[in-house]
Amino acid sequence: MFTLLIFFGGLLGEVAAAPSMVGSLDIPWASGVYVSGSYAYVAAIGIEKVDISNPANPIIVNSTGETAFTINDIHMAGTYAYVAADTSGLLIMDISDFGNLTLVGSVETPHRARSVSVSDHYAYIATWGDTDLAIVDISNPQNPALEISQAFPEPTWADGVCVSDHRAYIAGGIAGLHVLDISNPLLPIYTGSVINKGTPDPDPYTYDTLSANGAFVSGAYAFVADSSGLQIIDITDLQNPILAGSVGISPYGASDVFVSGSYAYVTADVFEGKLFIIDVSDFTESSTTPVDPSATISLNKSEYYPGDNMKVTLSTSAGTGDNSWDIYVGLIMPDNSLRFMTFEPSFSLGLNPVPARPSEPITTESMTILEITMPEGFPPGNWQWVSALGKDNLSKLSAISRAPFTLHNSQEAALDLTGIWRVQQTITGNCSGVDYPYTESYMAECVQNGSTLTLTSTSNGASFFGTITGNTITLTGTIPTEDGITSINFSGTVSSDGNTVTGAATWTWTDGIRTCSGTGSNTMVKSNASTTINVAGTWQGVWQSNAYGLSGTFSTNITQQNSVLSGTINVPEIGMSSAALKGSVDGNIITFGDIDDKITFTGAVVGESVASGTYTYPSLTDNGAWQGSKMQ
Repeated sequence: MFTLLIFFGGLLGEVAAAPSMVGSLDIPWASGVYVSGSYAYVAAIGIEKVDISNPANPIIVNSTGETAFTINDIHMAGTYAYVAADTSGLLIMDISDFGNLTLVGSVETPHRARSVSVSDHYAYIATWGDTDLAIVDISNPQNPALEISQAFPEPTWADGVCVSDHRAYIAGGIAGLHVLDISNPLLPIYTGSVINKGTPDPDPYTYDTLSANGAFVSGAYAFVADSSGLQIIDITDLQNPILAGSVGISPYGASDVFVSGSYAYVTADVFEGKLFIIDVSDFTESSTTPVDPSATISLNKSEYYPGDNMKVTLSTSAGTGDNSWDIYVGLIMPDNSLRFMTFEPSFSLGLNPVPARPSEPITTESMTILEITMPEGFPPGNWQWVSALGKDNLSKLSAISRAPFTLHNSQEAALDLTGIWRVQQTITGNCSGVDYPYTESYMAECVQNGSTLTLTSTSNGASFFGTITGNTITLTGTIPTEDGITSINFSGTVSSDGNTVTGAATWTWTDGIRTCSGTGSNTMVKSNASTTINVAGTWQGVWQSNAYGLSGTFSTNITQQNSVLSGTINVPEIGMSSAALKGSVDGNIITFGDIDDKITFTGAVVGESVASGTYTYPSLTDNGAWQGSKMQ
């Protein structure tokens, strides 16, 4: 029957041509895609920037390289990449320097973040778990806030999300495509689902169920990445979908899709990784609704003191419709008064609502419109930069973009976390064979640049990045283990003197096949180099196992540089002889072990010559007590 309809299409009305494959590109672990202008940005082990100006021959022109966090999907907006980062939630990254991503802000999602779509000042995130959609307010990229966590009537593993014309479309795996009305983003309303492809006259051997991994909606058509390839479905009537076209992709089907112009950009086969470019012109040219241009304003940080550098960035998108709009930029002061800014042909602030630059068509670009060193004398408090596009004497306005910030006076002391810290964590979880709870500690170095933090440790390979706002810090990162990697999200409070941080963490460990997770309570204490004792020299000691009733000896030859320890370690009973040593000392707290983390000793030193504490030996799930003394 379907064949006859195509054959007699000229009699029954014009039938769209079948979509056709145009080009492809190998990108290992490709899982998500976003297109802007002549470039496709592909989520893989990093972000790959692909030149698609010749669809038959796409070429990778830039790459972030492998990141410390998982990238399931991305949405690009100006100089920001909004990243669905699995167990790390939503990350907002500054991509001004593409090879050196900088964290701007982050927020935890209730479950694993699988896909993200941004509309106005909200990010819509598909999540795997008891809830399917998280809605995050991103009006302040430095401090995004989770607003809504929505579950669907049917069990769903949400894998993709697309926002189009006040609707959010959620790809829910074998549960199909779910639709929500988001006219009010804070009150999403479930309106229905599409669970079948709409194959005409399916016979008993036709697989008609839709298994949706990703989706893009344009006009009347839903372009769905499913387990067998790309499906193009007319969803004018959700209850009666009609399959309009498809392209098979084997062996694993498609993972995500983005439609731009005449082409669908499809990621597939996540293990080997492919980007496919498919001509879908017959399904887009007559159905695509013009998109108005937009403007987004952002800052390099959210808190400023006199002497700090403020950088104001304006990013515009040309859209697909009329681009004869004017740019308006304003500054809202603590007393709520508004000043309008011009940056071309010269900088000025005034009361009259004038365009920020002479009228010209809106293009897709990102520009620094102001960069200054903050002077003394500005009133402290909460300020906002705002931007919008307007036309016809402001009778029509685009969505308003906001970049709030706090201005402090010079008398307020800013917390500075730069330095060496001792991190102690008590861990609980559900990994099999592990005796919970247990406590471990390590030394780490923190570097603070404005409100941005990086925390790294040479003792266990920990690598974190995050932000500080007031006395609250958030950190996201990983710690490698012998057989996998642990991803961690931490939130804590800094003491008024800036020397102690307390908080809680959630963590997930995986080796690529198995997964387990848990929580931790953490305390960080800043090291004071002037009070760190000298432990350099040769040490000998004994250890006693709690788990197996065994005992043995150890010896070390320690070299010390400030708080960092190196040298050699011997533990004869486990076959360790002259292994490279790594460790640290903070005050009288010492941590040391071999460079491969087979065994780690932590304890307290008394009088620079006697020490005792506990050890861990992970490969045998062993721990116990030790004591030692300095021989020279």
